[in-house]
This record gives sequence, C-alpha cells and structure tokens, in this order.
Amino acid sequence: MKISTILSNVVGNYGLATSNKYHVSFTNMNAALGTALGLQNISDPSLFELESSANKAATKLSYLCDECNIPGFSFATGDVKGLQPGINIRNAHTKIFNELNLTFLLDYSHTTYNVFQRWSDFIFNKQGIPGYDIKSYSLMRYYDDYCADVVIQKLEPSRRDINVQSFFDPLGNATSRNTHVVMNQLVAHKVFPYSMNNISFSNGPNQPVRVQVSFYFEYLDKV
Repeated sequence: MKISTILSNVVGNYGLATSNKYHVSFTNMNAALGTALGLQNISDPSLFELESSANKAATKLSYLCDECNIPGFSFATGDVKGLQPGINIRNAHTKIFNELNLTFLLDYSHTTYNVFQRWSDFIFNKQGIPGYDIKSYSLMRYYDDYCADVVIQKLEPSRRDINVQSFFDPLGNATSRNTHVVMNQLVAHKVFPYSMNNISFSNGPNQPVRVQVSFYFEYLDKV
C-alpha cells in the first residue's frame, strides 16, 4: 500500500479530527433551576454560539469545560433458545448509554463549583425554603424540574467545500463559526449531576484546578 493511498483515504485532504475543538452548552433548563444556578435565560438559542454575550455566566461555564466525552453505548440482550437446534440467538432489546462526564476548570470566582453545588441543593429542595433545616433534604423536587439538556458540538476547521453560515453575537461581532464548522451535534436529554469529585489543593507547584462532574441522562440524540 502506497503512502499516498493512506494519506488520501485515511488522513484525507483536511487531516484527522481534532481532539481539542468542541463546545458544550446547557439548555432546555427549568426557569427556576436556571435562576438558582445564576444562569438566567439559559434556554436562549444564542447559547449555542461560541462567543455569545447574551448570558455571560452560561457562556463562561461553556468556556471552562476543559474536557468532555461523547457517551458510548451498549446493548442489553436476551436469549432465544430452541429456534435452531444447538444455537442460542441473542436479540438486542435495550440501548444503554454510558455516563456523561465533564471536567471544568475552576476559575478565580469558583464558578463551576458553585453552579453544581447549587444544582445539588436545588434537587434536594434546599434552596428557596423559608426556615430551612436538615429535614428539607427529604423534600425532593420533581424530576422534570431539576433536569436539563446538554449539547455537545464537535468542531472542525472550516473547509472551503462546505458552505458555512456566518453567525453573529448580539453585539454584531463575528463569532468563531466563521472559521469552524460543526461536524457533529449531540444532545443528552434529561441530564442532572449525580457525582462531583473531590477537589484537592496542595503546597506544590501551582496548576489549574479541575472539577469533574458525572451526569445521568435518559438518551443521546444526534441532531
């Protein structure tokens, strides 16, 4: 096999996919939850923009997402016995998605830590209850009230043979969509955080602090 064949068929004219060009945004969030997190107008379509000034807090959360994964899946199967002698046939009956894990950088204001702590407090109804006490943790909110959607956009540098629409933020400035194109857009529906890792500090060399959050969700949809 010639090197030119490998380059043209595997690498292609524009190279391989990049690992560090992506965008993550939260949307379709209950208004009460968005207010509790300090992310008002979270469902505004402009949040899909890479450089939107419509909601600085939500945009900041997107920028601070240091690492994300597109959840994989597996199939739950059952056995059909006796259809043919000596053969057990496995049939797929349920698609099971892996968990969604997002890692955020911790900024000076500890935005990401505060957001997900508030989210957990909202789930257990700690926020907004006059005379709150520890018994309030038994007063769970409704499932639909504390879930949101997470949009994962995989970006690649724009290609001349793809017609890329120009996008502008509310201030009229060109966004990064002028130089990048969304190759894949996936939406994780009914998302809520169920786990946040420990955050460690030490007297060693200074380095970025990261917060890893794991989410449950119902299903992943490619749009």
